[in-house]
Amino acid sequence: MSVNSLTPHRRVCLSLLLFVILLTVCGALARLFALPVPYVDIALCSLLPAGSVLALYVWRKKPDVKAFFRLTPVSLREAALWFFFGICANCAGALINVPLNLFWSYFIDTAPGVPAPQSFGEYLLGILCAAAVPALCEELLCRGLVLREYERYGRRFAIIASAAAFALLHNSMQNLVFTLLLGLVLALIVTRTGSVYPAMIFHFAVNFFSLTMSYVSQSLIAPHMQPAFSLALNLLYLCMALTFVFSFLLFLKNTHPPQASDIDGESARPKLGFSVSLILLICWFVFSQVRLFLT
Repeated sequence: MSVNSLTPHRRVCLSLLLFVILLTVCGALARLFALPVPYVDIALCSLLPAGSVLALYVWRKKPDVKAFFRLTPVSLREAALWFFFGICANCAGALINVPLNLFWSYFIDTAPGVPAPQSFGEYLLGILCAAAVPALCEELLCRGLVLREYERYGRRFAIIASAAAFALLHNSMQNLVFTLLLGLVLALIVTRTGSVYPAMIFHFAVNFFSLTMSYVSQSLIAPHMQPAFSLALNLLYLCMALTFVFSFLLFLKNTHPPQASDIDGESARPKLGFSVSLILLICWFVFSQVRLFLT
């Protein structure tokens, strides 16, 4: 049986199943063989699983890569705007996570995030390995392969299903709400602009700003200045979060999805309206999160 003979949701199911297996193996190897250089393990755990899945998919299905992955160039001005909006989205996500982290702290220990850079060299390495590589790999996988295949069942279904897959693949109960909302935003950006590049830039900016703020607050701000810096940062986050909300609503109002491509509506929806791949992802997510409640 060839890949082309499978239904779209089965192709997604196999792709995500392979990704989860490779991600689990890479994570186990990264913990077993701790690398002396920071952030490289994050890049490898993104690049190897996603790269393998995408390479296998392209090799077996042989799509028109530029059209399938929506590799439509954007102008420098557009790129700068999406970068700014990504920073604003990071601020909105930080505000969303404050009450959620407080809630989860009553049940589980707060999982450590990406460690703050301890030097400027680590900061530059972090931008490459913890910001750029995950943004590139996750967008090609979730807003490339997954979103495109799910679009055969309708654009709305594809946006919701790809966002759910994106959130579950991050394997974090604490950040589930934010990653789900981020997945919806990124899918809407791709379907409205007809290009995956704005989502890559937006996603990179989210990662970049988070890493930058952790580096600035941990390494560049003197201890006696931390209270004033924290207050100024909270005000900045609030302003930029509001900027993102109004800007994105304006973007949705003034843009419309391109006309349906030749793959839209090509297949009927899976039975019960969802894909087996999402069921498997939910099971994997729940299984991996149970240990947090048992410790």
